[in-house]
Amino acid sequence: MADYSNKGNANSYQYGGFSSYKTEVYEPEQLEAVCGFIEQQFGPVENVFHEIASPDIHVDLHIIGPSSQRPYYTVVTTGMGAHKMRIPRSLRSQQLEYAELLICLPPDWELENSSEQWYWPLRALKVAARLPIMADTWLGWGHTISATPEMGEPFEQSTQLAASILTHPKSFLSDAQCYYTLPDGRRINFYQMVPLYQQELEYKIDKSAESLCKRISEQLGDAPFVVDIHRKNTCADWEGEG
Repeated sequence: MADYSNKGNANSYQYGGFSSYKTEVYEPEQLEAVCGFIEQQFGPVENVFHEIASPDIHVDLHIIGPSSQRPYYTVVTTGMGAHKMRIPRSLRSQQLEYAELLICLPPDWELENSSEQWYWPLRALKVAARLPIMADTWLGWGHTISATPEMGEPFEQSTQLAASILTHPKSFLSDAQCYYTLPDGRRINFYQMVPLYQQELEYKIDKSAESLCKRISEQLGDAPFVVDIHRKNTCADWEGEG
């Protein structure tokens, strides 16, 4: 099981062992519907990075290119939502069992470059998409995930970003519209992955996801929603005060 701490209904995860699983995929008509929603809400898909080996779920990455309206890449998963996550009993009425993830990258990001300097955000999406299966748990708004099994290590040596938080997608949808309902009634929730510094992760664990998001917004506005490997650390001077 993954280790996690709870603050304000928001969990913080590290890596744990695998639980038993079986391969789960969307039915063809479900996948077509989800892909249609992605194009409608996030923009035309210019490429799909298809997963070759899929032992549990089949996670493809849909690439939406920069545009004049949205001058950055948007990378969206499909496949995570085929798995029903284990939601706490107290939250089951909120329809949080299914999810897909996305991340926004600068227009000069080398998406076709397989070196870890450029691939780590895509790897982070895939790892997070499988975490609910690996740890028999769930992911939702405000949850945080360490970059590596050794908490505190960065995603890659070119940055000090060492974790990520899941938020509602920025600049795309209002909080009330961050989901798509399949014809069978299942709701697929879309969450945006925003990388964090280790101190920001620790602040969130000590305070809450709401407190961290407010702190980031006050200092940086909406800037962090597009990955910036050298952005300001909003908790650099925080030392765990009560």
